[in-house]
Amino acid sequence: MLLQRLSHGGISTRLNDYDALFLKLSAVGFDNWISIEDGI
Repeated sequence: MLLQRLSHGGISTRLNDYDALFLKLSAVGFDNWISIEDGI
């Protein structure tokens, strides 16, 4: 499950692999806006 692989934390802590996430979104044809909030 995708939610189990994501962790909350500051963007600069590299807890989430955003490159992989965006590649997967692109692979399924997603081409809309994304909002990422930094919890710090």
